[in-house]
Amino acid sequence: MSSAMRWIILLLAANGILAAALVGSVGHRQASVAADSAVIPANHILFPGGGEAVLRNGSWHFISPISWAADSIAIENAVDAMNSSGATAVTDGLRWKDFLHKRLLLQNVIPLKRLRLELGDRTILLKKKNCGWVLLPHGFVDGDGMDDFLNNLSLLTFSDVIDDELTQCSSKPQLVVVAAGAFKDQSEKLEFFLLPGEMAVARINAGVLFALPADAVKSLMSAAIGLRSRKIFYGLSGERILWRGEDGVTVLRRSESDGQIVAATSSPGGGEAFSTKFDGSTISNRILALCWSEIVVEEATETEIALYGLDRPRWELNVDGRTLLIGHGGGERVYCLDVSQSTIVSLSSDLLEDIAAVLSDQLGG
Repeated sequence: MSSAMRWIILLLAANGILAAALVGSVGHRQASVAADSAVIPANHILFPGGGEAVLRNGSWHFISPISWAADSIAIENAVDAMNSSGATAVTDGLRWKDFLHKRLLLQNVIPLKRLRLELGDRTILLKKKNCGWVLLPHGFVDGDGMDDFLNNLSLLTFSDVIDDELTQCSSKPQLVVVAAGAFKDQSEKLEFFLLPGEMAVARINAGVLFALPADAVKSLMSAAIGLRSRKIFYGLSGERILWRGEDGVTVLRRSESDGQIVAATSSPGGGEAFSTKFDGSTISNRILALCWSEIVVEEATETEIALYGLDRPRWELNVDGRTLLIGHGGGERVYCLDVSQSTIVSLSSDLLEDIAAVLSDQLGG
């Protein structure tokens, strides 16, 4: 055999080996692709029973049968476990309901900016202002009470999704919470129905129904009732307090030199030409601590103000520019008009009589 023929044979053999290698490589790649296609997808999952979840911006969300945030960590762990076992579909024993995010207040309304609460026939409107909350159209929110309410609201979790209609619930929910974020499309409406026994139902945005403990809803209702501060002069420091009565005027001021409260009194018509001075720290603290017992009339008209005798008040109390007109009263309570809010409230007559007595003694002294 010639040398040229030998090289041709060797070249053909080498080509055959290369061709076989290429065929084997392609076959291996096709087998690999087939194997990869059998793995649970990393961004789209179909659960038995129709639950469908997708991965969006790093978080899992259900798009069917309801639109709801998913427990991303739980889904990732389940996918890893199924892929490790070589599963080609979601295990039949897994329920999509078990992978829902359990908190009722979704993240799209956080941070909260506005709240609307409905408790029976009572409606409470709240707005975030600076670092705190205020009642609308006017009013003050107790800081501790608001913290308690928001904590109860943020921790509300459900135990299961309810497929049935609300057959055991009253037609009107016991509590409605409308939570809103900074933008118009950031809102969520939660309606709460108490069931016989120890369970309650929450309806979200007039659609999905969730089961949760009745005690959690009752705690939220209790916290909502206590939102409005009962302090007449909530948030005020008492830099200047004026008490105007039948015997004269008493003004309490915070001293610029040492910060202590000093008081001065004058007889009727004396303006602020004070004749008597005394330490007003104790009486100032008692005035700032005054709390109403009951809201009698919201947005009182002139007719209602006259009806409760507040068109001709017995006393006038002004704290840092906020005025309270105090009626003549009788019995255990006295009707008062919070001028800044046009609200008639009742206060303990004993507390007001004690304050008036102390100031009258100082005036007489």
